[in-house]
Amino acid sequence: MDSKGGHSYLRIRHALLRIGFMDGITLQECKKVLGGSMSEKVIEAEDLCTEIRALCQKHAVSPEAMREVLLFEHEIIKVLLDKKGHAESVQHCAHDLVVRVKEVDGREITNKWNTMRSYDTKGKLVDGSQLVLQMGFQVGCHIVRKQDEVLAKIVEFSGDLVKLNVTGGMESGIFTVHMQSFLNKEWKVYTPKKEVEFWKEHWVDHGLHHDSFREGILRGKVMLALTELGLKHQDVLKGLDVILKPCKGVQAKKAFAPGKCILVPLTFKLTFADEAKTLQSGAVSLGPLSQNSCDQIIWGYLLPCQILPTEERQGFIAPFWSVACSSEKDETNMELVPKNLPDQSHKGLETVAVTIPIMKNCRKIEPGENLVCFKEEKSQPVELQPLVPESAPKRMRTKGKS
Repeated sequence: MDSKGGHSYLRIRHALLRIGFMDGITLQECKKVLGGSMSEKVIEAEDLCTEIRALCQKHAVSPEAMREVLLFEHEIIKVLLDKKGHAESVQHCAHDLVVRVKEVDGREITNKWNTMRSYDTKGKLVDGSQLVLQMGFQVGCHIVRKQDEVLAKIVEFSGDLVKLNVTGGMESGIFTVHMQSFLNKEWKVYTPKKEVEFWKEHWVDHGLHHDSFREGILRGKVMLALTELGLKHQDVLKGLDVILKPCKGVQAKKAFAPGKCILVPLTFKLTFADEAKTLQSGAVSLGPLSQNSCDQIIWGYLLPCQILPTEERQGFIAPFWSVACSSEKDETNMELVPKNLPDQSHKGLETVAVTIPIMKNCRKIEPGENLVCFKEEKSQPVELQPLVPESAPKRMRTKGKS
C-alpha cells in the first residue's frame, strides 16, 4: 500500500508489518495511518523514530535496548490509532523509551524528553515557562538550589532564561540561569524564615498601665466593698416590704431607731466616666477614683439594678433602688451618707479605698411608714426675661400764640 503525499514512512511501514505478524492489524487501520488525513502526525512520528534510532546508534546501545526501540515503534502506531490504554502522544512514548533504555543499559541517551509534561495531550511542545509555573515557581517566590543551597528570588522569566536575585550561598546580586535547571529539579521553593522582631521598651506599655486593666481593678474594689456592706446589713431587709404597685416604694414592717435602717446600693451595673457625663436617673456617684492615660479624672457610678424573678430568670432585688425621693426635707426620713466623697484620683490603685454611699434613716421610723430619701434638687438657673422700660410719650409741638 502506497502512502499519500509522496512520503515513504519507512519506520512506520516496518512497524505496521511487525504488528501485523505479531498482534494483528486490519487493512482499515493501515489505511488510516498511511492515509493523507494523518500525514502531519505520521511525519512527526517517522522523524521521531529516525531520531531515536540515530541516538541508539550514537550511544551503541545493547541488543536488549534495541528490543525496547522496537516496542517503542509499536507503541507509536497504537498512539496514531488512538488506542485506549496507551501513551498520550508520541513524545510520551519517546520519554518512556529513554527511561527503559536507561534501566537496561544504565545510561541516558538524551534528556530531551526528561519530563512527560514537556508535551501536551496533542503532542505539542509546551512552553518551558508554563512548565516552571506548573511546578510552583512564580515571579517573586523564594527558591533554593538543592546541591549548594544557593538562595535566590525569581525576578522574571525571559525566554529560556530566568532572572534571579541571589541573596545567599554565593555572591549576591542579579544573575540569570537556564530554565532547564528548573525542569531538572535543581531548585525548589522555600519559605524564608522571618527575622526576629523585638518590641523595644515594652515595659512602657505594661498591661498594668492600660486603662481597661486599671478599670478592672477599680471594679473589683467596688464589688468587694458592696459585698462587705451587703453582708453586714442584710438583716435590715427582713423588716421591710418592697412595694410594686401602684408605684414603687419601700415600707417598714417594724420600728427603726435613728441610724438603724441602712440600705446598700447593691448592683452589678457599674460604669466609669468623667464628671460631666450625663447618666441615667438614680445613679449613685462614688466620687473621683483614678486618672486615665490621658490624665483625665475618672469617676465611678453605681447604676440602678432591680430585676423581678420569673420562671426563666433569676431575680435581683435591692430595696435601695425602690425608695422614693423628695427634695422637701420635712417629708423625708432617709438620707444618703456620706455626703462628701474623698478625692482619690491622685492615689495609686493599690491605695484606693472605695467609699460606698449608703441610705440611712435620719429619724425614727414607725411600722407602716414609707421610706423617703432626701434628694437635694439641683436648681437650674432660670433665664429671666429682661425688663424693658417703657419710653415716655413724645410731646406734641404746637405753634405759639401770636
